[in-house]
Amino acid sequence: MRQLPPPRGGPRALVPEVSAHLRCSDRAVLRLIGSGDLVASKVAGKWLVDTDSITAYLDKTSNRPRRRQRYGPISNRPVLGRRW
Repeated sequence: MRQLPPPRGGPRALVPEVSAHLRCSDRAVLRLIGSGDLVASKVAGKWLVDTDSITAYLDKTSNRPRRRQRYGPISNRPVLGRRW
């Protein structure tokens, strides 16, 4: 059986996870991907967004210093009324 090469880059997130993190629509995330503000690749018909590009985008567009997050930019915990 043929072995696949290891994935390049860091952790990645799907568009719905990114939209929940940025508190915007899926379409807005796709616009950010199209404009080049977010780095993403399409795998099996789904966009995978690089989490480092999410942090870089937030640092670039934020007008206040970001506080250090306990669980990283995207965690496996559900977003239940929690403000990021």
